[in-house]
Amino acid sequence: MKKKLLAFLLSAVMVTFGGCGDIDLKFSEGEGFFDKSEKSEYTVIDPGNDGEASEIYITPDTSEDNDAIPENEGGSDDEFPENEVLSTENNENVENSENVYNEETKSEIAENTSSDNNIFEENNNISTTAVENVENSEDDRITENNTDSNNNTNSITYTVYTHNADVSRDVKNIVENMTKEEKAAQLILARCPSSGAADMMSSYEFAGYTLYAVDFDGRDKASAKDFISSIKNAAEITPFIAVDEEGGNVVRVSKFTAFRDTPFDSIQNVYRNGGMDGIISDTKEKAELLTSLGINMNLAPVADIANSGDYIYNRTVGAGADETASVVKQIVNTSGDNGLMSCIKHFPGYGSNVDTHTGIAYDSRSMDIFRSNDFVPFKAGISGRYTPAVLVNHNVIECMDSSLPASLSPNVHKILREEIGFDGVIITDDLGMDGIKAYSGNLSPYVLGILSGNDLLCVSEPVTAYNDLVSAMNSGTLSEDVVDEHVKRVLQMKKEYGLI
Repeated sequence: MKKKLLAFLLSAVMVTFGGCGDIDLKFSEGEGFFDKSEKSEYTVIDPGNDGEASEIYITPDTSEDNDAIPENEGGSDDEFPENEVLSTENNENVENSENVYNEETKSEIAENTSSDNNIFEENNNISTTAVENVENSEDDRITENNTDSNNNTNSITYTVYTHNADVSRDVKNIVENMTKEEKAAQLILARCPSSGAADMMSSYEFAGYTLYAVDFDGRDKASAKDFISSIKNAAEITPFIAVDEEGGNVVRVSKFTAFRDTPFDSIQNVYRNGGMDGIISDTKEKAELLTSLGINMNLAPVADIANSGDYIYNRTVGAGADETASVVKQIVNTSGDNGLMSCIKHFPGYGSNVDTHTGIAYDSRSMDIFRSNDFVPFKAGISGRYTPAVLVNHNVIECMDSSLPASLSPNVHKILREEIGFDGVIITDDLGMDGIKAYSGNLSPYVLGILSGNDLLCVSEPVTAYNDLVSAMNSGTLSEDVVDEHVKRVLQMKKEYGLI
């Protein structure tokens, strides 16, 4: 496959992780992982075959990347703002784009610092590697064989979670023959740029684009179809072309009369007025419209359960767990029958929480409540005739992980995989949202998104995300074996829906 390399390959010592599911990281930074101090030095120590460890420095580059697409300021309903127009005009010289990480090697062999402080009760698919803040002087950092480091011990354990993908032999063959750069690109669901969309897809071959109302404004059905076809034709592996066409307040296509006389109504109103027959008819019409334009994924339905007045309520079915479950399953099945992929959101359930586009939501509900209520629609949605994707929210769910948002929590992903039984594609909510920024510290949120167990990253800065992932693989921070499991799952979904 043709590829433009976007980052300088790192010359640091390569850290080889022991295979899928065998990595855990312990991050510490100054006075804590969430302290956004100027300290940005980390030591990565990984257990070796003989009980020893290799040690390298990773210093995130804090300079601005002029090649990156502008940062999303606040997000929209699930990913990016309607009025945020992304351009590729600053991305022409992509081969000279800066590395996200600048590495200095260190030759000292340290003792195995593996920790058993996992955030899971079971030790399934996990192990721990310490990543500690190094407070040495600049001279010390660039001196080889320096054995002194002042490590701050105030840290949290961040456990990497992976789960072996159940995929076909031909998907495995495709992944085996992909470069690191091609694999990194297949982990990214990018906000469609305002210009040069086909050229960017040709250069990077991202897993897909998400389109918004601005991408349909001024177009009719024919021109929209041609636009989407140009994007698909630019990639060797057919990309996801996704939209949020929930109905009600969240519509991207039917917002314009060129595509439908009136916008699709909310699923709450459709269900209230027409019952399940109304849901079937509404879903079928959505699928027929979207697929006729070349769109192959709808980032819907909303499976959350909420109360009137809650932030998410108007986007929900407006019913209890069992009724919501039936509606969600029907939407997934009807969409699939008509050739459209679904994405159920926002796991593990939004409830009455605030909008994480502008802040962090802390959810103090118990596991019993989630199991008897919020999980029910998600279990139903993944149990039908088609495998949807599942989008994970940014809420901090205290009963599952009191330290990290769900989107970055290995424990939440473990629950989704092993308790809920989901083996499809897990997608992050937009990693550019304000709610997530406080938790990424000086480490890349895109790398953390993969380490925590996501398969696909919703991003508004795809070039930056791409560079971060490639750099992390080259440095050994992100095991290529782990990346392979996520890429396999993405490609398996594409295969099931005829994209490859």
